[in-house]
Amino acid sequence: MALIWVLILFSSVGDICFSGCTIDWRKAIPAALALITCAGFWLAGKSHEGKHTPLVFLREVEIFREEGET
Repeated sequence: MALIWVLILFSSVGDICFSGCTIDWRKAIPAALALITCAGFWLAGKSHEGKHTPLVFLREVEIFREEGET
């Protein structure tokens, strides 16, 4: 899933060159903000810091029918 989002990001930003090109800031700024937001979600987006150990109990249920019920 992450690979698909990376491909969508690269296709929307356009060609990336590392030297001798000009940066289209109308595309670079939203892409950078999206990456910063994703990093923030990943680093600070935990809802629980401790160990997850749920307790599970077996419950038994009995259903009684009154006379005349079908």
